[in-house]
Amino acid sequence: MRIAPFNIIISNEGDGQLRVSVRLPSGMQDVLLVALQDGERVYQAKSYKTIDESICYATLIIGPSMSAHIEEADYSTQPLEKGDSN
Repeated sequence: MRIAPFNIIISNEGDGQLRVSVRLPSGMQDVLLVALQDGERVYQAKSYKTIDESICYATLIIGPSMSAHIEEADYSTQPLEKGDSN
């Protein structure tokens, strides 16, 4: 499924998992795509694919009880790795 005009792409990965890809236009380098479960940050996207100087896609795999959120990057804390929690 593709959701326009934001170019959010959602695809079924099987086993109750979804792949969420979000297009981040130029000037959004300080934005993170993070997975939340029960309101807590679980991990952030590690896959950022740059198409050209003005377009970047962030990709995240989420489970059935998770949601994907776009957040402003907070460089005062260490970024979450997959599996780490706040």
